Amino acid sequence: MEGERDNLIPIGRFAFLTGLSRRALRFYDERGLMRPARVDDWTGYRFYSLEQLSSAGLIRKLRRIDLPLNEVQLVLDDHDSLQQVLDRHEARLRERVTESEQALTLLHQLRKEEEHVPLTIELREVPALRAACMEIHTAVDRIGADCGQTHGRLVEQLGAVGVAPAGPALIGYPDDDFDPESFRALIGFPIDHDPPAEAGIEIIDFPGGKAAVATLAGPYEGLQQAWQDLHKWIAEQGLRITAMPYEVYRVDHMTVASPSEIETDVVAPVA
Repeated sequence: MEGERDNLIPIGRFAFLTGLSRRALRFYDERGLMRPARVDDWTGYRFYSLEQLSSAGLIRKLRRIDLPLNEVQLVLDDHDSLQQVLDRHEARLRERVTESEQALTLLHQLRKEEEHVPLTIELREVPALRAACMEIHTAVDRIGADCGQTHGRLVEQLGAVGVAPAGPALIGYPDDDFDPESFRALIGFPIDHDPPAEAGIEIIDFPGGKAAVATLAGPYEGLQQAWQDLHKWIAEQGLRITAMPYEVYRVDHMTVASPSEIETDVVAPVA
């Protein structure tokens, strides 16, 4: 018995050699992941074999990458499964990174939303606009990218038929029933004359007349709050929206050095 014990490593020394705490070793014993080579009948003291050092090192590495216990056990039972298990876990970790990056983006947006963004709201007489437009189906979390791509395509198509934009870009929102995850938007530019019908570009007339206009000075992240403030203001004035609301990018991000210099009109025709 003493000779057998001489070939075993007490739990304290085994913990030192492997970097696994005594508590972790007891936990792995309870879970059946790595049982001691021997447990003293009188004292309950745990002893481990030299052969278990490599398994303990592998467990420590796998747990450091947050591999679930059931998959650690799978690797211990079948070392040939290691690469497949690691591939699967890498995909999970990459998904977590993506989710964390999205959360950080939202965090930064929240910080910006808490900052004061200059906003003025007034009743104006706005001119009628005839615009060349493309319709897209988009969502709140991707509208910036979708609009940028669509504006680029529209400029190319207008240029191909010899029509130049007569004013800054705009976006109209034709649907009263607005779903943030799926809605229509009309991406366009004012024009002085219509493109040929065969160009396949939709022509939209935005009516002139009385409109409530919120002017946002600053980055586009403030637009959602601007729309909320505009709707509250309209209700407080006893007015109602009578036609499609839209945004006019009077000073856009492509023409300024800082987002603080951007100017956007949020326009709602009212009566």
